[in-house]
Amino acid sequence: MSRFRIFAALPLLAVLAAPAASQPDPPNRDTPQTPEPVATTSKLRTFLEQIDRVLVTRQRSLAPIAIEAGGTLTVSGIGAFEPGLESQRLLGLRIDLDAPGLEPEERVAYLDLHEVEALLRGMANLALVAAEEGGGLETEARILTLEGFGLGVWMHQGTTRYQIRGGAEGHIVGHVSRENFTKLKKQIETARDLLFNGAPTQ
Repeated sequence: MSRFRIFAALPLLAVLAAPAASQPDPPNRDTPQTPEPVATTSKLRTFLEQIDRVLVTRQRSLAPIAIEAGGTLTVSGIGAFEPGLESQRLLGLRIDLDAPGLEPEERVAYLDLHEVEALLRGMANLALVAAEEGGGLETEARILTLEGFGLGVWMHQGTTRYQIRGGAEGHIVGHVSRENFTKLKKQIETARDLLFNGAPTQ
């Protein structure tokens, strides 16, 4: 090693030899990081479950949709507010699932407005997946909302099934026909629009 390189290395060695107390403690990579809690309840439900406050809800339900093998699904537009604070109301949808295998507390799901928009986009994409017929492969696609309500499509060997999902885990609770899947999408659009535009027409 040349003399220049020896002298140039001395300041670095001095830094490395400095007492450890003068250096900040490195982060402990072995300490598990606490993940941020994942929300499982809509803002609308949280608002409605408050106590010691007067809460007003206004709701309009559309015609129930039959679920194959028994049960119904009902879509309702809902607004909630405190008296005198109508301008701060929360808007969204309520989904009532009367389906076998669901506990009473799992039969109602609330969707905030942003979830409604995401659900409608998802339903449009599910229809596109169904139109492709799976390319001959067993294919399943689904979308779930925060409180477990969801929809899906399953295809295999020329058979297409439209799923209704519910409960905390979003499991399959029934199926609907293609016509009722399309009707459900239209009802969700109608219920959303009625939140802003007045009384329903169907």
